[in-house]
Amino acid sequence: MNCYIYYRVTSTEQAAFLVEVRRLSSKLQSANLPRPQLLRKINDPANTAPSQLQTWMEIYTDVQEDFLPTLAGLITVSELPILFGSERHVECFEDTQI
Repeated sequence: MNCYIYYRVTSTEQAAFLVEVRRLSSKLQSANLPRPQLLRKINDPANTAPSQLQTWMEIYTDVQEDFLPTLAGLITVSELPILFGSERHVECFEDTQI
């Protein structure tokens, strides 16, 4: 399955957020788990306005169902929750044959 997790981060917290995402990515790699592809929404007015919420997305491909609780645990013990400007929205999709 592929999981798409999106949320918002205040533009003033972007540098700290990126440091924490790199730490998370390293922890995932150390545990032989997939690292995220990290995307920031383009044409978001918040990208140039201080103190505005920017939309970010993590993409995890070809993960198993037990991956999400593991990821949630790693995030809980990180500094990421205090940097999120909104709730994390998780959507997962499975491949289908066409």
